This record gives sequence, C-alpha cells and structure tokens, in this order.
Amino acid sequence: MSKKILLFILIIFALSTSSASAQDFYKSRPFPLGNILSGIQERAENLVYISEEDWDVNAFVIGRNVTILNAQTFKQSNPKVLYETVEDFPVNDFWSRLEQQNCRWTRLRNYLEANLIQIHIFKVGDVRRDVYIVGLFDGHIVGVRMFAVET
Repeated sequence: MSKKILLFILIIFALSTSSASAQDFYKSRPFPLGNILSGIQERAENLVYISEEDWDVNAFVIGRNVTILNAQTFKQSNPKVLYETVEDFPVNDFWSRLEQQNCRWTRLRNYLEANLIQIHIFKVGDVRRDVYIVGLFDGHIVGVRMFAVET
C-alpha cells in the first residue's frame, strides 16, 4: 500500500474515533433548554385543552435568571400579561380534572415534574383566559400554554 493511502486511512480512522467520543460527550451532558422544550412539545402534541372551546397545547418559554416563580415574577417576565389579572391556580386540582379526561395528561405532568422545579398553574385574564402550566429550568420559565373560555 502506498504511504498516501495509508495516511488517508489513518486520518479517516482518527476522525471517526474522535467524533464518536464527541457524541458520547454531548450525550452525557445535562439536557439543555432545547431538549426540554422538545420533550414537552412531544408530550403535548395532539393534546387538547377542553373548556367551552377546545385549544391546542404548546410548549412555552420566557424569562432569564428567574430564581423564584410566583405570579409577580411570571408577570415581570411576560410582557403580554404585565397588566392582566394573574391567578395562581391550585396545581393538584388542575391536574386531576385533566387526567380524568385523558391519560396522556399524566405523561405530560410526569415529564414536567421530572424536569422542572416550582411548578405553577397560572390563569391570565377574565373570560378568554391564557392558561400556563410552568416551572423553572435553568433560570427560564418553561412549560405549556393553552387557552380557555370560562363564562
């Protein structure tokens, strides 16, 4: 074999080995925010929030460097709701109603509880309400958003 071909084979082998170890390195790192959002959206796909009208459930992220999640920090991080009424709804009451409708809500709940801290349910507005199931991940407010009509 010529020296050039042998050198080429050695370079290819070195590149393939180093990229495999780089892949292992990235797999061993903690989930970044994008992976968490993908996991949430995957579990929320085709879920429907039923109120007087039915709404899709979508992944949601806002804020940076948030350490305590409550109605005030939620409003400060979300300019859309800054001047709206924000109700901090009891978490267990909210989940129990949803989980009776569809067991896929339990799958979403388990994922949120496994990956987020300080989980809250916020309802924003009066009749047509934005509904957020959110918690904290790495200083960001992350979760799902849907709408409800409550008359």
